[in-house]
Amino acid sequence: MQSASDVVRAAGAENTGATRTSSAELRAPAKSSAFDILAPADPSQRIELLDALRGFALFGVCLANLFIFSYWDSPPTRVLWHATLPTDRAASFLMQALVEGKFYSIFSLLFGLGFALQMQRAESRGGDGLPLFTRRIKVLMLIGLAHLLLLWYGDILLFYALMALVLMRMRHMDDRRVLWWAVACVFLPVLFYLPTIISFALSPAIPFFAGLFGLTKLYHVDIKHLGDSLYVLSSSGSIVDWFKLSTMGVFIRYGDLLFIGRPFKVLAMFLVGMFVGRHRMWADLDANAPPLRKVALWGYAVGLPASFALAAFHDGNKFYAGSWHGLVESFLYAIAVAPLALAYAATFALLWRRAPWRRALGVLAPAGRMALTNYLSQTIIATLVFSGFGLGLAGHIGPTYLWIEAIATLAFQILVSKWWLAKYRFGPMEWVWRSVTYRSRQSMMGSSRPLVTTT
Repeated sequence: MQSASDVVRAAGAENTGATRTSSAELRAPAKSSAFDILAPADPSQRIELLDALRGFALFGVCLANLFIFSYWDSPPTRVLWHATLPTDRAASFLMQALVEGKFYSIFSLLFGLGFALQMQRAESRGGDGLPLFTRRIKVLMLIGLAHLLLLWYGDILLFYALMALVLMRMRHMDDRRVLWWAVACVFLPVLFYLPTIISFALSPAIPFFAGLFGLTKLYHVDIKHLGDSLYVLSSSGSIVDWFKLSTMGVFIRYGDLLFIGRPFKVLAMFLVGMFVGRHRMWADLDANAPPLRKVALWGYAVGLPASFALAAFHDGNKFYAGSWHGLVESFLYAIAVAPLALAYAATFALLWRRAPWRRALGVLAPAGRMALTNYLSQTIIATLVFSGFGLGLAGHIGPTYLWIEAIATLAFQILVSKWWLAKYRFGPMEWVWRSVTYRSRQSMMGSSRPLVTTT
């Protein structure tokens, strides 16, 4: 907590100076009409550092999701592999230690940061940004629901939109309370896991697991070998089987999210992001370098050993059975994921201060500028590769190839995003999101250049 206090003091002390670089973004007439208040921001006001960090997060999210699409770690893969390499065991371990959980956490941080920026922007125009943000979240709910039901039950968009409703109610907290709540939320999943040791029935996820049990009976699916059953439904190529997989997947997804305490984990990073957004810490990276170095140092010192321990200690059967083993896993997750995710983000910002690194990392920015489009397209690509509708490679590709596929997917998305943004102002899904949010068709024509923040 000492480092968190340092961050509060440093950000508060530098707040006036940190905003001078970006004051032009927020400048508005003293008297604003309703249209001015609600008008969307010009794409040229985007901040390249944040877009590049978002692109970086896309890679980790893609890799983690590919492990799910490929049915690695479920019984069928142990039988069906015929593309296994000697490096697979190390590739799987490194994914678990260095990737799993860390990159959705960075996305969560950026989501909270974006919320703070939207509130600031509306206030600078003399209005209340909450109604517009609420409308934006409702549209995201619809997009996430469609993604969840039609494409992939691993969707995170709907869940983010639901958690944003909680974040909105915490927007008036002072900085110290925000950070304390963030720390509390990191550890609350450990507390909420405790009752499952007494009885699995005490888990808040029970209603969803009960719904799943009902569907398995309706669909004549063997719940004792659920991994095998899901694999068969995914690989069959049948529309009926895909519908069964999707509907069962909703209960699997939200039961799992509640069982592992994901609402608290996401909210914790939302709050950290809101704090960073309030103080616009990226606007003067030199001034904020000391607290960023502390975050990186402590994040690696605590998060790396805990992440490797978690990867070595993980046992899904024991965790979901409700056991002392699962409680230890839950604690390791708390001290591993959030610290390491913050260390990644802080390191990214520190490297951004140097021109060579800024040029190298800036390659990720186009993909990050179209994050919603690229996130959804990752689902489409993975479905075409692994499902029965496509190449049917689920259970046939090991972890080494999954790393290669994730890198290739992101590289492809960077190239396509750069090409698209040279012609159009928004990505396709970003355009839909904005147009529905503002209840007017947004102009797509004309490329936009992001605001490049320098120190």
